[in-house]
Amino acid sequence: MRGPPPAASGPVSLYGSGRREGCTAVVVMATVVAIVHAIAELRAHGTTAFAWQQPATEAALATVGGALFYRFLRSLDRSRFTSFLASTAYALAPWFTAMALLPREQVAAALAPLALEASSRSIRPDQSRRWLPWAGLMIALPFAAGITTVACLAALLAVVQLVRATVEVGEDDRGSRILGVFAALVTGTAAAGSLVWLDLAQPWFGLSFAPTAVEVLAAHRAPSTGLDVAAFVRLPGPVLLLFAVLGLLRWQRRASNTGWLLIALVGAVPMLLLAFWPAFAELRSTWPVIGSIAAASWWTTLLATTVLGAAGLDDFLELPTRRRLALRALFAIALIGAPALLFAAAVPDREWPLVTAFVAIAVLLAVWRRMGILQFKNALAVVAVFALAAPALQVLAVTERVAIDYLPAMPVTEVDPYSVFERRGWLWVASRPLWLYSGIAGALLWSLAASLLPRRRNQNANPAPPKASAAIVKKARAGDRSKR
Repeated sequence: MRGPPPAASGPVSLYGSGRREGCTAVVVMATVVAIVHAIAELRAHGTTAFAWQQPATEAALATVGGALFYRFLRSLDRSRFTSFLASTAYALAPWFTAMALLPREQVAAALAPLALEASSRSIRPDQSRRWLPWAGLMIALPFAAGITTVACLAALLAVVQLVRATVEVGEDDRGSRILGVFAALVTGTAAAGSLVWLDLAQPWFGLSFAPTAVEVLAAHRAPSTGLDVAAFVRLPGPVLLLFAVLGLLRWQRRASNTGWLLIALVGAVPMLLLAFWPAFAELRSTWPVIGSIAAASWWTTLLATTVLGAAGLDDFLELPTRRRLALRALFAIALIGAPALLFAAAVPDREWPLVTAFVAIAVLLAVWRRMGILQFKNALAVVAVFALAAPALQVLAVTERVAIDYLPAMPVTEVDPYSVFERRGWLWVASRPLWLYSGIAGALLWSLAASLLPRRRNQNANPAPPKASAAIVKKARAGDRSKR
């Protein structure tokens, strides 16, 4: 019998197969996000101490969202390298950055990948026993910032996945799976209701407004210039968009083409109606909440594009020579589409990161054979980080100005308003009635009991064997064997 393989030596990279490589990918992603937000804040305010608190919160939310999306992609069996690029694209997506105007939606978008990961792992036979008892709490967690569009959409996607798994499971396991899914739905509803009624984020997120479609779609420039095609292309970003198109041209083998395209379309329809249908746009003047719902619903488009882009990149890295015509078609689309975006852009001088990223990624895909797959991944990582950082810096600059114009000014005598919000926040949390915590407390107790019960049952079904010394008879000498 062969022993275990020797441990890998050398520096830790993003291309390995161990847990250390996964932690390295998350740390690198968090470092990139922190650097981008720090550069944006230095450009806006310099080294003023007061100005660092709000950007630090936004950077922390982006880091949490990227880390949880990394875990979600890993639950879909994406590689660590692909998950690193896709999670960084999610954390620095212009839509995610623009959602700082709606902080409740931004918090929900940061926590939503955890609900999707729980539902994804709960339907796998080798992980359902460990994850299904906690699925309800995970699905309810995005409601920690209140009832938001992103939280509702994430819960809907997770519940649909859980319910569909009960139909596809075998007859022998269907009963236990239905019972587990039903318990997850009950505990998730109780926990979500408790979080909504508590509304623990109310003191921090009370100062928010409903942004217009232009302020979200065209967050990289002045909203007064209107909408264009480049604004819609920017929201998923060139990195995710190109590899999603490549995966579709090669016919995705690692993701559901029809399902994720339908999810992307559902999220984009409200924004398209609000932007191009005057009758629907007039409703926003009557009900301003329509604008925030349409803006937040784009999260499903970003989600679907990220999943399809990660799957397309993994498929290419695994079999780069499959369907070479698709690679040539993508090269032509990128080189023709990039100049076309400049002619259709309302502010062409602000679209240079988009055009540069399209051309750079197209050139890398054209010369990958000469570079070798390892050097191609290194170059792609560098190009992707710069292609994601530049649009994020543009959005951070404009979004901050829009927020200053809309949010009420602080009193002149107020030295540190964030400390006031913090004191009011803890007073608000302490003043909530204890019975409002019953839903989340009951869901937590049930999840603990349900996760420990199968483990206890397995121990009783397979008791430990008696001591080996009691069953072993000492070897007797040859002369004594006949006496026995």
